[in-house]
Amino acid sequence: MSQITLTWAVNNMTRILDDGFVIKVDWSCTASATGVQGAFYGGTTTYENNPDEPGFIPYDQLTQEIVLGWVYTALGDQKAEIEATLTAKVEKQLNPTTAWIS
Repeated sequence: MSQITLTWAVNNMTRILDDGFVIKVDWSCTASATGVQGAFYGGTTTYENNPDEPGFIPYDQLTQEIVLGWVYTALGDQKAEIEATLTAKVEKQLNPTTAWIS
């Protein structure tokens, strides 16, 4: 059986130009195995503009790892649900139970 790989990515971010504070993150999660793939896309807009808070990271110092940490926190239990749904979708493609007959 093929191993299923889950890949989370930051696709886009919206920031305030004056202070670089990120107010929206568009992200995706992709599940893939040999020849098949499933994807889920979302946006997280729960960030409030307060660059004076301790721990503020300037825009030019952000990494995908940091931003995905924000996304995971915002998603909470939904992260595991997304991963399970995508894994099941790919497993179904790898092990179909029905077929087209023409």
